[in-house]
Amino acid sequence: MAKDAFQPFEFLSNRTRLSGVIRGNADPETAFFASFLRWNWVRQGNYLVLRGHIINANSAPLVSVEFAVPQGLSWREALLELELETNAPSSALAQLHIGIYALEKGLSPEVAGFFMARCLPQSAGKTRLSREQVRTLADQILRTSLPALASKTMLREIIGHLTRFDQVRLLMLLGREIWNPTVLRQLPIFDPGKSVEDIIYPGFLALCFPEYETFTTLDVGGTAVQLPARSSPERMLVFPQYLEWIVFHVPPSILQHVHNRTFPVWSPFEAYLLFDDNDLDMLKNTAATLVRVAENQKRYVPQGDFFLRLPENIQALIGVDTLRLIVDPNGIWVVPYNPGKDRYGQSFRYNPYAPTRLSPAICGSGYREILDVILSALWHDLLTGGNSGLFPHPTPRPYRIVSPAPHASTTRPQRAQTPVYTPLRRRTETISIEGWHSWGSDEERRIIQRRAHQVRGFLRRLPHGQRPSEQAIDNALFYGLIVPDGYTFVRPHVRGRQSGETTPVEIRTRGLATALIALTNLKPSIENPPTSALEDAQNASTAPL
Repeated sequence: MAKDAFQPFEFLSNRTRLSGVIRGNADPETAFFASFLRWNWVRQGNYLVLRGHIINANSAPLVSVEFAVPQGLSWREALLELELETNAPSSALAQLHIGIYALEKGLSPEVAGFFMARCLPQSAGKTRLSREQVRTLADQILRTSLPALASKTMLREIIGHLTRFDQVRLLMLLGREIWNPTVLRQLPIFDPGKSVEDIIYPGFLALCFPEYETFTTLDVGGTAVQLPARSSPERMLVFPQYLEWIVFHVPPSILQHVHNRTFPVWSPFEAYLLFDDNDLDMLKNTAATLVRVAENQKRYVPQGDFFLRLPENIQALIGVDTLRLIVDPNGIWVVPYNPGKDRYGQSFRYNPYAPTRLSPAICGSGYREILDVILSALWHDLLTGGNSGLFPHPTPRPYRIVSPAPHASTTRPQRAQTPVYTPLRRRTETISIEGWHSWGSDEERRIIQRRAHQVRGFLRRLPHGQRPSEQAIDNALFYGLIVPDGYTFVRPHVRGRQSGETTPVEIRTRGLATALIALTNLKPSIENPPTSALEDAQNASTAPL
């Protein structure tokens, strides 16, 4: 269709009329969800006419609309009549409902219509409910079918028999309730095996609530946290961060001293990385083995608030050079940090003993597996070696001093004896870590990186039920490697001592060595996160204009 083309439309019921034009070659069903609406009511004889536009990402009109409601008929009744008596696009009916509701409330929602489209069933039924019945159904879902809020398929089955009009009303009510901390903590979002679609569905549902556009702060455990400005793309990042904080009970110190009572707008791990099945299996088994071995050989109980400068090859893989880590005996709060811009990213919880160690709210698929290996390796080295694997790192500039102020130790940490692998329980010592550190000594990192390319190809998958031999484990120890469950280590043809290493070099940071070997030669492809579909849809719809 030509750039200047128009697609006129008109739908007539017994008493109402919906008409207008769609500009360019936008699909009629999706055009109504391009972006927000700008319109107003005008009196025209015996009709009240809603006139306005649906706007694209560049603020150009994509759809021009006229919705005529006769005197004596409410707009809700007119919409329902239009649905039951015509074949008007369901997207148009839903967007009209949201837009008129917002206009009535003095709101101007910019994203509710788009996300409503992601939550609605493909079709609607004929069952009509009163306003009280819609509220009763919403309350029933919250009391007895709460998992449906974390399952697109389940919720669509519950509401599929309703008219589109009532589906929209119900989803707006549920979108409001999903911001309730009590509801969030009961959602089975982080259950193992959840699909990506189900993981992101509650976030879409939360944005179906038009009043969200009026939020300026959200209460998180008694701390009022400032939201990004309206109309900014960063508002899409609020719900995942809010969910993470509420579900895992973020410490007030993180909200106040790290994030300065504002929602972070940097989301470095939201993209999706795609691996082949062998690499994915390797990453998952490596992380699980590191945690199991760390618990069996635990000698230290770490705690503290410190910065960790990551090895360069890990920086290149995840696009982040520094992590701020708030460690306690049960896990780690992780905050990506960019020292050059003095900017913190979205914070998330690492739970080493949970079935899902990293929640999918912040970390996209692929990134989640990589970070799981990195943090499980660090957890291993902290529990088995204490601070012996951490070395003072110069504090970068510029650096914003926060309370409590981190500082780098000027003395080299005392090295702990490398733990011997045995299931016997040892006494544990509590250690406190703060300041700026690098992971492993320069010499260790050089040795590990030199060996990594050689060793990676000699980890071999074992048939189900088999275990590596003692000889294979001993060979792996030479390289500082912990063999993942389900794998064995085949000795390379060219041994390290034949390439210049005359005696084995002790690797104290065996978690780091194992992580770097597991992450070597990974070449994932990158996909945009599902939430970026809003911008994609807007750009695609507006291309011909």
